[in-house]
Amino acid sequence: KDGDLITLYTAENEKDEAFYIVKQIDQILGSNPQDTISVLYRTNAQSRNMEEALLKAGYPYKLVGGMRFYERKEIKDIVAYLRLIQNQKDTLSLIRIINTPRRGIGPKVVEGLSDKAIELKCKPGELFLKEDVELDKKIRSFSTLLNSFIEKSKELNVVDLLKYVLDRTEYIKYIDDGTDEAKSRIENIRELGTVASRYISLKPEDSLREFLSDISLIE
Repeated sequence: KDGDLITLYTAENEKDEAFYIVKQIDQILGSNPQDTISVLYRTNAQSRNMEEALLKAGYPYKLVGGMRFYERKEIKDIVAYLRLIQNQKDTLSLIRIINTPRRGIGPKVVEGLSDKAIELKCKPGELFLKEDVELDKKIRSFSTLLNSFIEKSKELNVVDLLKYVLDRTEYIKYIDDGTDEAKSRIENIRELGTVASRYISLKPEDSLREFLSDISLIE
């Protein structure tokens, strides 16, 4: 009998939903600027749209009981693959995914790769572009995989490239242990694909570059 009635809003899509919520926050804070506001959402993957909307609106926020979307392991792994495809000098991305999923490439093998790069005065990732360089068998196998990604990036938009990387690395199979947590992680990867779809109309290399550039800004 007392208090405000519940308002029901049917959004056109996830972006419209986040925009509507921010608009409500604007109205509340307009009259009560010191208020703290909570936004509840149904699944982890939904936080991404809300986070981006709050960032664009300039509202500081704290994610309770979870990680920010782009800080989640599965998102960092897949983005690292894409960054290495775009830039073979990105050693941090290389170290992150060279043995993810597991390929039997341990620290000693990686150290040997780094030593070879120092010897040839280049970055470790650039060794994969040199056919005449002698590499460990497992490293060479990864090199072949990476080079196939680089070639595909010249003809596929970022959505199809993302699907290709997931397929060739069997990353979904790697994280899917049948638990609810695994289902949530797979859903997060699908949400990353939704983000990538914004750039589907661009030329392949532009598509990947713009996608990674925008992720860097959000991070």
